[in-house]
Amino acid sequence: MTAILGEKSEPQPDLILRVLTEHGGRSRYNDDEYLVGPPELVAEVAHSSLAIDMNRKRLDYQAAGVREYVVFSVEERELHWFHFPSRRKLKPDRNGLWKSRIFPGLWVDGTALAARDAARLIAAVQQGRASPEHAAFAARLADAGEGKTRKS
Repeated sequence: MTAILGEKSEPQPDLILRVLTEHGGRSRYNDDEYLVGPPELVAEVAHSSLAIDMNRKRLDYQAAGVREYVVFSVEERELHWFHFPSRRKLKPDRNGLWKSRIFPGLWVDGTALAARDAARLIAAVQQGRASPEHAAFAARLADAGEGKTRKS
């Protein structure tokens, strides 16, 4: 998937998460099926591309308005999670869970990711989805969508 972030920036991220436009998101697909505008979260899996992903791409995504950027370094078996609005690199909580600030309830077990432990990864995702923060986030998205529908 190609994301058009600006005149000179058309990266091909490994994964994006976006809020749909009708629910308040800032990106959309154009007629040619390219993503235009910044998705809320971008993730890259880096092996030989780590230097590019941690530098040039990170700066491009930040300048374009992406709110969170995640890089998993295959060689280092390390997760790097950036929250651009605060200009901070996030850290896992005391249980080793990385928690998105943009998508409340999106939780990743970094140790399980490095170990390729699918059961623990799924358990972390399910735990996050069951959190009160995720329920509130889902309700806000639903309200935003209903507001757009009522205004049409």
